[in-house]
Amino acid sequence: MVTRELTLRNPDGLHIHPSRVLVELVKSHRCSCRLEFKGRDVRMDCVVSLVSQDIRCGDPFLLICDGDDEMEALESITEAVQSGLGDRIDVPSM
Repeated sequence: MVTRELTLRNPDGLHIHPSRVLVELVKSHRCSCRLEFKGRDVRMDCVVSLVSQDIRCGDPFLLICDGDDEMEALESITEAVQSGLGDRIDVPSM
């Protein structure tokens, strides 16, 4: 199991579009991925689960990957989150 604290950089938060991008990326890996946000453990393979967390720009969360390709998943998800998950981001890198 590997973990990394990330900060959401999307100005409009984790809405439908970036959540869909994140779910597709998670499903491309063999390991299980989840996040911890405000004390809740959230599966990352469902758009509704992600959107319902109301994660906003600047909110930190813990990414947790566990399984065969956990390190590859951790790195690719980190890169995607830092680059905005398909949304335009104008805030400096955190």
